[in-house]
Amino acid sequence: MVGNHIQDGRKHLNFSEWGNYPEARRIRKIEECIDELKADKMPLSAYTLIHANAKLTEENKAALIVWFSTTPKVETEPE
Repeated sequence: MVGNHIQDGRKHLNFSEWGNYPEARRIRKIEECIDELKADKMPLSAYTLIHANAKLTEENKAALIVWFSTTPKVETEPE
């Protein structure tokens, strides 16, 4: 069950493919991540039932929101 959630999640957002996403998609995905964190939708309850230590504290969520908010949306080529 959790494996299915992971596969489904990667269809929606795969950080291994982040550099291949168009700029508009990266911006949208960052906004979605922030919204999911603020709405307490992540991690999924099915996941935290098995992995209780995966629950995010308010401090964890705040740190992730800051990180997502400051993540460059466009990667530049090194000079």
